[in-house]
Amino acid sequence: MTPKARSKNLIVQEVDDEVLVYDTERDKAHRLNAAAAAIWRRCDGRREVRDLAADMPEDVVVLALQQLQKASLLEGELPQGAARMSRRAIARTIGIAAIALPVITTIVAPTPAQAASNIPHNSPCATQSGGVCINSLGTCAPPFNCQTQGAGATQCTCK
Repeated sequence: MTPKARSKNLIVQEVDDEVLVYDTERDKAHRLNAAAAAIWRRCDGRREVRDLAADMPEDVVVLALQQLQKASLLEGELPQGAARMSRRAIARTIGIAAIALPVITTIVAPTPAQAASNIPHNSPCATQSGGVCINSLGTCAPPFNCQTQGAGATQCTCK
């Protein structure tokens, strides 16, 4: 298994020993802690898992690869036979502090249309002709629409 870090449609910013990655294709932002970032940087498609490990136990590398795969930061798929590891099991087995384990934090970024809307998600609104949502804050930008909730209350919500 020679994993390769994905490079297309990503904006990568190194911050100290961590890496921030914005996936423009999926509108998701990822923060890779130092351990996950170190492994991701080594994923060049030529190195085997044991070579990616460097100064880390191989179980830690496998955990990082699982997380990188889940975050769509690797090209292709990991082999089906790759062992599944949990942070808790690794910490118990090899006795390293959780702080040294790879961690990837992901948030979903709003699409440009959602970000352009000046009406918060699920805020009260009224329907205007043509299905445009209006409230005291302004107009709800697509892909939002007004939907009747329960006893006639209307909310601005995502489609």
